[in-house]
Amino acid sequence: MYFFGGDANEVEGGGGVGEAMSIGVALSNDGIHWGRVEGEHSSGAVLEPNEGQLFVGWPQVEHAHPRGVVGGVAGGVGGCG
Repeated sequence: MYFFGGDANEVEGGGGVGEAMSIGVALSNDGIHWGRVEGEHSSGAVLEPNEGQLFVGWPQVEHAHPRGVVGGVAGGVGGCG
């Protein structure tokens, strides 16, 4: 499952605590108990905002089309100022 959320850090430039959101991944064998997968970023996220962006969020997974169109992970991106 892809998810997004913020941390306990305050955003530079007057943003609130937890506004800088990133995307993470969790896996489950039974759909009840979940474990977070540590991503390559220092926060453990699999996708973080680029410099000058406030957040990445609302991840969506698209299924591969039978005719060979490949889906991927999409999400919203927010800017600062």
